[in-house]
Amino acid sequence: MRHGMEISVRIMRYYQIIIGLFCGILAIYSAYLPIKHYSLFFSWIYSAPIILLCLTSLVFLVLLIRQYVKGVRSFAMVPFIICLVSAFFAYYLDERREGLDRSDTSFKASTDRFGDDGGFYMDFKKNGHVQAERHDHWEFTSYWGGYRCDKDTIYLDIPLDFPLGKKAILTDTALRFLDDTIIFRAFKE
Repeated sequence: MRHGMEISVRIMRYYQIIIGLFCGILAIYSAYLPIKHYSLFFSWIYSAPIILLCLTSLVFLVLLIRQYVKGVRSFAMVPFIICLVSAFFAYYLDERREGLDRSDTSFKASTDRFGDDGGFYMDFKKNGHVQAERHDHWEFTSYWGGYRCDKDTIYLDIPLDFPLGKKAILTDTALRFLDDTIIFRAFKE
């Protein structure tokens, strides 16, 4: 009877590890997305994976404390450690992106040709990071990526959910994409 109980505890531990890995990967993926759509009632969707990871970590911590009192070996800590490391990594990715978003701006560009309500804005940072937003009636979409500047030519490396060229010419007042007819108003800060 004791041997059967040890096997079921070991199988349960593997299930906990799989659940911890799944929740961790989901939270890290959610923090790493280069395109996020925020709408009136569904902005919480991007917070759900990290909340699920935190709840899973809490459940694993309670199970760990209960098993620690019973004298179970350190292998019981693995699911909790997986969740904890995943939560810290997702937090790191989120803070890193916010740090890049807060960095100094080189120039901004905007157009009204995309988006229903407010158009499309691009914020080019001095460190090669670009943050963009497209505003529609009840939602806005955020995009993150990078760019490289070679004299007056800008090479974009940003994933978008609409077609836009990856190469543009920057003048004092405009950002003109070579593959498209779209011209952005540009202003330096």
